[in-house]
Amino acid sequence: MTNDSIESISDGDIEFLVNLQNEWTEVIVGRMIATNEIEQLEAAKQEQTLHELKAVCSMLLNLHKKLGVYKLTLENDLTLTIESQNKIVQGLLDTITLKDQAVLEQVEYIKEELIIKYKLEVADVVNKAYDRLLVLKEESELQNIDNLIEKIVLEARNELNNSNMQIQKDLEDYISNYILFEIITFEDLKKYSIPVLNNNLATVKEFKKLDKNILKELQKIGIQIINPNEHDKFNSKLHEILLADSKEEFEKGEVIEVLNRGYEYNNKILRRATIVASK
Repeated sequence: MTNDSIESISDGDIEFLVNLQNEWTEVIVGRMIATNEIEQLEAAKQEQTLHELKAVCSMLLNLHKKLGVYKLTLENDLTLTIESQNKIVQGLLDTITLKDQAVLEQVEYIKEELIIKYKLEVADVVNKAYDRLLVLKEESELQNIDNLIEKIVLEARNELNNSNMQIQKDLEDYISNYILFEIITFEDLKKYSIPVLNNNLATVKEFKKLDKNILKELQKIGIQIINPNEHDKFNSKLHEILLADSKEEFEKGEVIEVLNRGYEYNNKILRRATIVASK
């Protein structure tokens, strides 16, 4: 630059350039702060949600292993039982085999339809927020940079929160409509098939262990079991009366028998326990 060029720059030009530099410095610093803030938005919730989804996968894989062990027990008992018992054991084996296949399919569903979907939604929200930060370049925007950055961050936070609530609802629906639906199948086997078998069969003894293990696996992912005791008072929030009966030593409204257990998840009743109550 020549001396003439330097001399032609007025104090006003210098002030303009300094102000412009300050404005862009503010933009750059603001973007850096906002970018870091966006990366941390709802991080704890995201981590917790992914942990819950992975825990469900782990639970299903553990259930798959336990069903595999029980299938071996059933196959072994098929060689030991008389014909009438053999048909029941074969029916149990067919049912357990189908349930085991369904469990593995659901593991893939959780991984592909819930976990990957959730990660993509989070990435999309973050990337859109980054893009909006990058286009803050108009003079009118520079004059209002703090408010605009705050707005972008707030909108990203709200979108992430909405995604998190939706995936939580999807998980609750999945647990209610699939997992608990399948668990009731095991309760039906326990109620109708197991009692007609010889108690000395390994099929009977191992089913009791399987039932306890299933409940333990459910509790690992936060599902609470609603299983009232005899003489407990009827609670409409937790219990559903299917039958009413008169029985000595039971007062009106007391639980006589539990027909099917109930289940609770995240402080929400997914399925009430069905009971026989005293009238």
